Amino acid sequence: MSANLKGGLVKAISPAQADSGQEDKFIGRTVHKRFAIVKSIGKGSYGSVYQCKNMESGSKYAVKIESLPHGRRPKLLGVELDVYKTLGNSSPVIPQIVASGHIRTNVSYLVMELMGPSLSSLRHSAPEERFTLESTLRLGLYMIKAINAIHKAGYVHCDVKPGNFCVTRRGHGIRVLDMGIARHIDDMTPVTGFRGTPRYASPHTHHNRRPAPRDDYWGVLYSMVEMLVGRLPWESDTVQGMGHSKERWMKQEDLGLPRCFGCVIDYLTSLSVYDQVDHHRVSVLLGRELKRRGLPIHGKYDWEMSADSLEGGFYKPRPARESPMGAKRVAVRDSAPSTVEVQPRRHRVQRALEVGVAVMADLIA
Repeated sequence: MSANLKGGLVKAISPAQADSGQEDKFIGRTVHKRFAIVKSIGKGSYGSVYQCKNMESGSKYAVKIESLPHGRRPKLLGVELDVYKTLGNSSPVIPQIVASGHIRTNVSYLVMELMGPSLSSLRHSAPEERFTLESTLRLGLYMIKAINAIHKAGYVHCDVKPGNFCVTRRGHGIRVLDMGIARHIDDMTPVTGFRGTPRYASPHTHHNRRPAPRDDYWGVLYSMVEMLVGRLPWESDTVQGMGHSKERWMKQEDLGLPRCFGCVIDYLTSLSVYDQVDHHRVSVLLGRELKRRGLPIHGKYDWEMSADSLEGGFYKPRPARESPMGAKRVAVRDSAPSTVEVQPRRHRVQRALEVGVAVMADLIA
């Protein structure tokens, strides 16, 4: 894979690497006078994540460390901390922040609530490496809620993907993470270089356009496609090539997905860089798909439901199976198995307009 596609801020490491520490200079050190760094959890493009222990209470936490060469000051953890502070530690969409500071002028740290697995990890452990339509739509609703909270705080996340949403250690809540490359909505500074993870980036990001709220919703849409189908239908060795592949995919008459996906695509396509996303409108589209299929809006997610597939509340790893994305019509894992109803693109615009009218009626009522 090209170096251009080094996406994602944190990458999981193997148990052997975590146990050995590979002479990691931070393992065994103490931050904020009371948090002992125990082991490495993951590494990313701008830092590393470790598990640490409060030496007074014994409680476990995560600590993210950004380390730069001498003479350079870390910035990305500062941006992430600013977003967390703006949202407030009581926000239900982010992990609790416990402490922050600097070890040296070129090393900063952020101690936070220790999370469970990411949605990406859970999907890979699921049967056929995909979720049911019910869970996918409800996860989409939650992701929209979290992203809307970030937008209200004045920021664009810029890296929305399943790997940046984690369940709590008890498995009942979900939190959005990794906001180191978040950008203030009113920031008019010209964009230099690509921001985010290419597979989930919006079509506008591939053209190096200024990040806007609409881009985070494209990330939600692409995340839902991957969670439902098991993979994303575009591959390329370059950022530009992947962007072209996405554009070709969206022009297809038959996407092989539930009708609400097409309506969301048409709505997001209509937005400019200056527009705020109508989060209620997108939520209504997903909620109506659940209602139309007789599926509940509230309930357990896939990893909470099947006793024979769970271990400590999460899926047991299963061997990967061939993705169904190559088929023109995709069978969706649903409570009542069925084939996806496909809506041709020429009808989706009219449907989006009808939904828009209905949404306004809901708001007035």
